[in-house]
Amino acid sequence: MRVRHISGGVSALAIKTYDQGRESWQGETLDLVAFDEEPPEDIYMEGLTRTNATGGRVWLTFTPLLGMSEVVRRFLFDRSPDRIDINMTIKDALHYSPEERARIIASYPAHERDARTRGVPILGSGRIFPVVEETLAYEGMAFPPHWLSIAAMDFGWDHPTAAVWGRWDRDSDTVYLYDAYRVKEATPVIHAAAIRARGAWIPMAWPADGLQHSKDSGEQLAEQYRQQGVNMLPDHAQFSDGSVGVEAGLMETRSLKMTLPFARV
Repeated sequence: MRVRHISGGVSALAIKTYDQGRESWQGETLDLVAFDEEPPEDIYMEGLTRTNATGGRVWLTFTPLLGMSEVVRRFLFDRSPDRIDINMTIKDALHYSPEERARIIASYPAHERDARTRGVPILGSGRIFPVVEETLAYEGMAFPPHWLSIAAMDFGWDHPTAAVWGRWDRDSDTVYLYDAYRVKEATPVIHAAAIRARGAWIPMAWPADGLQHSKDSGEQLAEQYRQQGVNMLPDHAQFSDGSVGVEAGLMETRSLKMTLPFARV
């Protein structure tokens, strides 16, 4: 669409969708890119690149329902004079009466409420447990030495390699998650060093894709971590019948009594 501008020139407006992929965003030199709802990271970076030559601007307007994604992290934690985060809550929507705000807030499920009404990112990358964080967090908790320890990890590259550490109170059958690690685009050597620093003796559970062989070394991924001193369990995580169904695992986890004393990323 071409619009005649007050300056006498002509402004050109183009519309693209995210499902067209990053390649469709290449090649243009733009003064302004406006993202409606959160874009995938590769498309965001491509849109940013399109404004390099002009010193143009990139706008993003969205509710952070995808959690603490890499795009969100860039604005909240990777501070720069070239970026600014403007947060709008439902209290800034002055066209709603207090009664209407209360009704809208109550209409959302508890685990989405902060994101929808306060712009607070849902925890995780695509939250799967409908639990409000405030109902889980305990500060400064000390664990008795007889509680069992275990850790669990997921392998990644473009999406982060992640791990969590927990203690199990067998008397109340409660699992306490007390630490977390999340880093992308790093080798097993880097990840293993961070894991060992949290206790090399702690058993580490791992998923079935740890049996895959690395393209460069030919060794299984889980074996690479063993060689780096991580106490990997002998077999990948699975149910007693040998199955590894994701949905079944989520349902079982939701039924557990679990709490988060604190988290350190």
